[in-house]
Amino acid sequence: MAAGLRVKPERAAEFALGFEFAGSDIKYLRYLPPISGAVGVASIADNRFFVSLDEGVVQPPQGGPIDLAGSNFVIKDLRLKPSPAVLDLRIDSSLTAALSILNQRPFEYMDKANLPVTIGDGRALTQGRITWPLMPRPAPEDIIFEMTSQLRSVRSDTLLPGRKFVAPLLQVTASRAGVNIAGAVRVGDVDAIGAWDQRFRDADQPGSRVLAQVGLSQGFLDEFGIALPRGTISGTGKGELAVSFQEDTAPAFSLTSDLVGIRVSVPAIGWTKGRDATGNLRVEGALGTVPTVDRLEIGARGLQATGRIDLTGDGQLEAARFSRVQVGNWLNAPVTLRGRGRGQPVGVTIAGGTLDLRGAPFGCSLTDRCEIGCPGIPERGQGGSSQMASAGAIRRLLPRPVDS
Repeated sequence: MAAGLRVKPERAAEFALGFEFAGSDIKYLRYLPPISGAVGVASIADNRFFVSLDEGVVQPPQGGPIDLAGSNFVIKDLRLKPSPAVLDLRIDSSLTAALSILNQRPFEYMDKANLPVTIGDGRALTQGRITWPLMPRPAPEDIIFEMTSQLRSVRSDTLLPGRKFVAPLLQVTASRAGVNIAGAVRVGDVDAIGAWDQRFRDADQPGSRVLAQVGLSQGFLDEFGIALPRGTISGTGKGELAVSFQEDTAPAFSLTSDLVGIRVSVPAIGWTKGRDATGNLRVEGALGTVPTVDRLEIGARGLQATGRIDLTGDGQLEAARFSRVQVGNWLNAPVTLRGRGRGQPVGVTIAGGTLDLRGAPFGCSLTDRCEIGCPGIPERGQGGSSQMASAGAIRRLLPRPVDS
């Protein structure tokens, strides 16, 4: 320990004190676990108390020890009652341990986000500052908290139920306003770049949300259970994915894309979009063991369709029900594509609307029994199989002329 006293005429005496400490326990906030095994130095000078930590750990309720070496604590002015206090933190811990501390009073951020502290595994390298008035019971609104963190080698099986979440590096910011986690991730077999955001005490933004750019391919459809008929899309494009998490409800999602880089084919109606052509796709629904697709919009040159997808209990296609399908200048009608089991071509039902066979691409004529109430329009499907389209209550039928 070292101490000093400076006295000058007509000036207040100046006192300074410095000392080292080892094996100490330090209590810094009422509800948080103390720093144990603390080693460092402390000083009092100019009515300012300063503690610098060379070693020390905090034992949170879950996740193992938190290493606080390099952190420091300041009481800015010992003459003030209360004095502003500042805790500058450097933290090395497991992800669970860091979240466990953030979920203690007065923060309780994970409870506010309705997420468990065991949401994932990984390492957290964190730094930030907590500022509060040094008094026995500071009000929560008087505790200012700003933290940034790098999360490394993150893995989670609970963030998105039923899907494995992996991220090599995520950037985290946290404050009284909310929490934001951003970076490149992999969900199952799907790569994405985006962010998860949770605002606190914001009535206009309840719950939390994910905004991400995703690789759009057949693998994406398989991962999220969007059971379009096999072969509907091929290639890889980009999509914008938004997921909203609300308490006690399944996560709602929307996906949009310009479809560049993706070949889209609907052989049941003889329509195909090339990979280089632009289009528009919008899918809305809810995630779950069996997801729901409440709205499906797809459009490109020669096709506009709006509908929904119904899935069976095991996630297979039951039916894609389109309230309106417009194909070229030959079809304008409600259309249902009905699943017939894995590996089987879909059945096609046209329930009303207008069918102009003069522009139809599948080559039928009157000799193909293509009249109102006909049992089906045969079409050559991929691999030589046939897909049958039933036509009922068509308002207008314009047959193709028969060659003599």
